[in-house]
Amino acid sequence: MNALRSPAVLVTTTAVSIGAVLVGLSVYGEAATPSAAHVAVRVDQVGYVRGETKQAYVMGPTKALAGARFKVVDTRNKVVTAGRHGAVTGHWNARFPSVRTVDLTALDKPGTYRIVLSGSAAGRSPAFRIADASELMTPLVRDNVRFLQAQRDGADVLSGGLSHGPSHLADEDTTVYADPHYDEAGEELLDEHLTPTGVKADVSGGWFDARDFLKFTGTTKGSRYVDDVGAWQTVEPSLGFTTTALLAFALTARDDDA
Repeated sequence: MNALRSPAVLVTTTAVSIGAVLVGLSVYGEAATPSAAHVAVRVDQVGYVRGETKQAYVMGPTKALAGARFKVVDTRNKVVTAGRHGAVTGHWNARFPSVRTVDLTALDKPGTYRIVLSGSAAGRSPAFRIADASELMTPLVRDNVRFLQAQRDGADVLSGGLSHGPSHLADEDTTVYADPHYDEAGEELLDEHLTPTGVKADVSGGWFDARDFLKFTGTTKGSRYVDDVGAWQTVEPSLGFTTTALLAFALTARDDDA
């Protein structure tokens, strides 16, 4: 399963998708004034790619957000753009009953910025960057490659990371068992023993689920969200990949092979 293959080259937007999935949004706030409700401002901490759609979110009381405005400032606190929040996207929880968008698409100059709220709501976002895809995404891809290197299972493991040797070497001839039976709540296993189907499967290689060195075929299959898993191995050994190689990774789930 660790055989080398050539990666498929995809478009820039795929790199943006990776950033959106690998790094969650963070919340940061500043003290609210007596006349303004405190709200949370969420931005992509990876940053936003030039030329792409850019969107942040503001979360708080419905009435407070309805009358609030935003401005975007640079590192010198100079206002570079301003406006009103966009449409309501839904409800988050009791504390944040309203979520509204902040469209940053027109902001395309490379740099570091913050969103500052005013009017009926007060808040300030973490700093976020606007830059080219290669600048923002290359470190993320490199970190994830290193993670997968450390998590490698089977005979073809790499030194470094967790510093483990070859593992699960009998997985080329693995017994497949029938689905077990559970109670109606799906919590208690009813079968005393698992039932072999008579089928054998090669589940060698792949990656560990965690540092406990367990490997689950279900999550291994799910991890094949890259168009071709072989693309990871193609760039793993040297880490000297180019922007073209960087853009070869996409969140295009593959369920057609185990």
